[in-house]
Amino acid sequence: MIYKGTVVSLYIARLCSKIEIIFGYTKLVERVSCLLTYITSIHILYKLFLLGDDESKRIIVGSSMPSYFENISRVLDLLKDEGYDVILFCEWDSVSFSVYSERVVSEFGRFNIVFDCYRALPLVQSSLYVSSIAGKEYYFPSGAHRMFYFHSYAGLAGFPKCSVTSFDTIFCATEQQYYEVNNLIGREENKKILKAGYPKLDLLVDRFNVKGFVKGSSFVKTVIYCPTYLSEKIYNNLGNVDKADIIIDHLIDSGFKVIFRPHPQTLKHGLHTDVISIVMNKYRLDDRFSFDKSIDYYQSYVDADCMLSDVSGTSINFRFGFNKPVVFYVEDKTKAESALQNIEDVGVVTDDIDSISDCLNSSLIDFDSGDLNHQSFIYNVGTSSSYYFDYINGFLSSSKE
Repeated sequence: MIYKGTVVSLYIARLCSKIEIIFGYTKLVERVSCLLTYITSIHILYKLFLLGDDESKRIIVGSSMPSYFENISRVLDLLKDEGYDVILFCEWDSVSFSVYSERVVSEFGRFNIVFDCYRALPLVQSSLYVSSIAGKEYYFPSGAHRMFYFHSYAGLAGFPKCSVTSFDTIFCATEQQYYEVNNLIGREENKKILKAGYPKLDLLVDRFNVKGFVKGSSFVKTVIYCPTYLSEKIYNNLGNVDKADIIIDHLIDSGFKVIFRPHPQTLKHGLHTDVISIVMNKYRLDDRFSFDKSIDYYQSYVDADCMLSDVSGTSINFRFGFNKPVVFYVEDKTKAESALQNIEDVGVVTDDIDSISDCLNSSLIDFDSGDLNHQSFIYNVGTSSSYYFDYINGFLSSSKE
């Protein structure tokens, strides 16, 4: 059963965000956001507690932000179509959720969403809890089997210590994750560690079916420059957003058009504003440069011929989802391999800033769009959504017997 308050609140929240953008009524939007968030969430919780829906068909999915739901959106669709009552618990409020993506209402309007009420989770009865939030076991629904999925291609670096050990089943997207989780958990009884894959990549492969560029064509190439979010110690000396001005100067002087796309979290937290301002002041009127601060990166990835990154996981989406070449610039190659294992299966790695343009040009010339060596890096490309669904459906079906 869909409680219509969810859909209505998303549409109204979308309208409120437009009002804020156009008229700047920030305080009004914040108040409306809070009101919508709690009315919708309390309504759904009321229904859950009092109507007594079939708990064996209920699946609670928890996430800290909308993009993590998008990572398994196809899996959620398959489960709902099978007749499961899929309820999303998001730590964000309804306006923040709806602003995140233009596609969010159409993609998630068919689900019940509880906003900003994570503390209510232990009061909800459910057979299954699926989450990308490591740790926070005090928020787990009572009596539910706990399944964890990774929201990126990175390994356990940066996660709270032993944060995934409180889950019963762990879906791994990459060989690195599978290796690290096995080392952490070992052969604990009643723990399942699965080679599942990354469903979001399935969507990219199907949605775009990009054939890549035409080798040997003479037009000016566009490189999208995507430095990672420097939030964890393992990324020290690997991220290069602090050198963005030098790197972009090098790329444009070498004849490339540049799309500069810092990580959304870098912009959200106001990091490296000094170097970003230097770049913007120098190139904002230059038709060889564009700045992408959108949440939805798809169009920029379609427009780009190649990518320059450091160790950002988005390079995997670009390489395997859009079938285009990637070059990594890092100052410490050994440390880069620890952060993103098998990185050389994804693209060329250089520690020389002056060689970036040569590496990009060589990658564009030598790139074979049919040579997708993803098997050593990521599992079940194109079929991971089915893998998730089959496992979850099979688990719940067997639990009833």
